Amino acid sequence: MCLWTSPQAKVKPTERGKVLGKLLFYILMILLVVLIFAFIGGAYTLGFFTLFLVLFGWCATRDPECYNIEQLLCVIFFSGYLWVTTLVDLILYLVKKDNPSLWALIGYFGGLIFFAASLYVAKQLYDELRINYIPAQLDPGTGMFGMPGGGGGIFGGGPRMPPGRPAAQYQQQQQQQGNVQGQGQIPPATRGFQAFQGEGHSLA
Repeated sequence: MCLWTSPQAKVKPTERGKVLGKLLFYILMILLVVLIFAFIGGAYTLGFFTLFLVLFGWCATRDPECYNIEQLLCVIFFSGYLWVTTLVDLILYLVKKDNPSLWALIGYFGGLIFFAASLYVAKQLYDELRINYIPAQLDPGTGMFGMPGGGGGIFGGGPRMPPGRPAAQYQQQQQQQGNVQGQGQIPPATRGFQAFQGEGHSLA
């Protein structure tokens, strides 16, 4: 769901949605710095899940004219999940460690602040896109991560429309090619069974 979404998930953002999308992007960039601090301080689980959060947020808002509302749901879920788990991990870390690492503390406290910010902004952006739902006009030759591939299957293996050609013209050409190919096929037999009418021969 978070990487391979349905075509209906592509939404054209409003002006307020674009502002919220840029704000979410800046928060994700700050979380990348938090991720580095977490890895340096030994909080590998925090850094690993933060990487997924940044990836989903980037996929959801990478195109300023087309946001992915399903991937925004993943951002909301991961932000809330990481906020709760980071709070628990921070409490356990302070209890168990006599000399806590400064890098780890920066990662934990930075995560608590910006996970909450990511959750709030992503929820606001999701509500904005859901209330003002405008399907985005997509190129059928575009697959996951913006690579060519069409929409037929997980990796977009369907037929691709040449760039710059109207969809109606392309479909009409495909239909004409199908009719031409169909004319070369052998028509089914229209007559019933007929017995052999030649002269019979015997081996004796």
